[in-house]
Amino acid sequence: MPASNRTNDSVAASPNGDSLGIVKSVDTQRGMGAALYKNKAKHFLPSALISLLLVVGLGLYLLFNTALCRDQSVDPLTNQLRPAKERPYSYSRMQLFWWTMIIFWCICSFYFYTGVLLALTPTAVLLLGGGLAVSVFGNVIDNAQRAQNNTTVPIRHQDLCPAGNMLTDILSDEAGISIHRLQAVFANLIFGMAFLTHFIRALDVTYPLMDFENWQMTLLGVSAAGYLGFKANENSSATVTERQVEAVRNAQNTLTQVQVANAINPQAAASAPASTPALQQLQAQLQAKGII
Repeated sequence: MPASNRTNDSVAASPNGDSLGIVKSVDTQRGMGAALYKNKAKHFLPSALISLLLVVGLGLYLLFNTALCRDQSVDPLTNQLRPAKERPYSYSRMQLFWWTMIIFWCICSFYFYTGVLLALTPTAVLLLGGGLAVSVFGNVIDNAQRAQNNTTVPIRHQDLCPAGNMLTDILSDEAGISIHRLQAVFANLIFGMAFLTHFIRALDVTYPLMDFENWQMTLLGVSAAGYLGFKANENSSATVTERQVEAVRNAQNTLTQVQVANAINPQAAASAPASTPALQQLQAQLQAKGII
């Protein structure tokens, strides 16, 4: 923020003589109280909007236009990776995205407003690091399930059909919308809004980043552990046949839809995707067993 836009052009100093802009200790910043705002700009809103554009705007653009927060999904019909927008959203990646947007918006807007780079609290570090850890462990589980299920035809439940909407994707596991994911989403939404509310209310008064109580961090941790535990049991051998049947039927439906569309509008006819030999063999096996 240019010096001309600040209420005080002097550089505030911490008790140990460091410039506030480079103070690294969260305890030091907490102890300063309102002194953190000695060089603040006249209004917080411009800083908030600039940060919203830089952090949240970029994040949302990547969220909706790339595979940033989506699972890997392979089309059983072609055995090719689906386009990014057809892959389902990942709960673990969306959780990490949620806290990344919140915390980095707070840091960025506070810096533009005061010239002070906030030191992170243990709560903020755990929210970011814990979200990353859940995403990493979720990816490890996905890799193991891909190795187990996608030897010939992709039959993980994430592969069987294109993505639905974001909310359905993050709330759904192999059996559909699940209560443990709903609980985790509610917890993250409520605590995220509380984090933002505390930040806004603490401005101009004291250090603004919220510290969660032990029970709050425990609830978030248990919700994450529950998500990983249920996820590890998805795509098991007990549901292989059901997923094989769904893969074949979805492929048949896709081919039928292309044929119908071509018949209705021959001038805009699209070539039907070629079914892989592995899928054709799987279909023949299921038909021989009388399953389809």
